[in-house]
Amino acid sequence: MIKLLLFDFDGTISDAKRIAFKSLVQTLDDYEYSFEKEKLLKLLGTKMHLILKELKVDPKKIQKIRKIFYKYFRRKARNGEIKLCISIEPLKELSKKIPLIVISNS
Repeated sequence: MIKLLLFDFDGTISDAKRIAFKSLVQTLDDYEYSFEKEKLLKLLGTKMHLILKELKVDPKKIQKIRKIFYKYFRRKARNGEIKLCISIEPLKELSKKIPLIVISNS
């Protein structure tokens, strides 16, 4: 008998990479950091503090920049900019019978 199902969120249930990229570009532009967008795309999927470190963001500003990034990210998600990779209707039905846990590196 199945007692629990675990799911990865990013890339399995949702495609958040696009809004993560847009949110981070917006944040870094706010702080007037110059960076290569291609390099940023390659870094996505890594923990945010490591991305910012790799982009040579001032370590004293990383925490503040992370907060701004997540503010933009949440706003875009609430506005429906996040896209689902799959239909979540079966997951809704399963959640009535067994606990579902979503895993993300964030």
